[in-house]
Amino acid sequence: MLSRASSSFLPLLLLLAVTFCSTLANAQVSNDDPTGKEIYIVAPACDSYQCKNNWRRGKTYDITWLNAPKGGLKIQLEPENDDSLPTYTITKKVGSTHNQSKCKSVAHGETCGTTTWTVPDDIKLGEYTVAATSLAHPKKIGYTDTVVIRKKSSKRSEDETLIA
Repeated sequence: MLSRASSSFLPLLLLLAVTFCSTLANAQVSNDDPTGKEIYIVAPACDSYQCKNNWRRGKTYDITWLNAPKGGLKIQLEPENDDSLPTYTITKKVGSTHNQSKCKSVAHGETCGTTTWTVPDDIKLGEYTVAATSLAHPKKIGYTDTVVIRKKSSKRSEDETLIA
């Protein structure tokens, strides 16, 4: 049997639990909303939780970002969870709004930039993330969903959709 003092805390505990859960849910939703976030990478990206983008050696891919601070970005391909994989520099410096005319359709009123990168033939296979670091504010970094580097595809399998 509960005492009067402990039973009066039950509604408060329930309220705290509901508040905590809704805060977590809102935090997850806000991760997918670029409004006001600096260096929010929109490509490569995919539409589900813990999804993976599949990149092939020798293929060219777009890297697109929103809201980069002035001063440019350094963009790198960093290992996701494997310390044996190296970090690859995609570009040492690219303007914060580089090729802005090509990314206006995804910007929705935000500033944007985009660049392309061809995956080298000798890159180590594995899981990475693209990291865009502000050159003016190095603590400001945007990351992508996981990028899986795969072997070149044969002509026959080139059109296959990969599901990770």
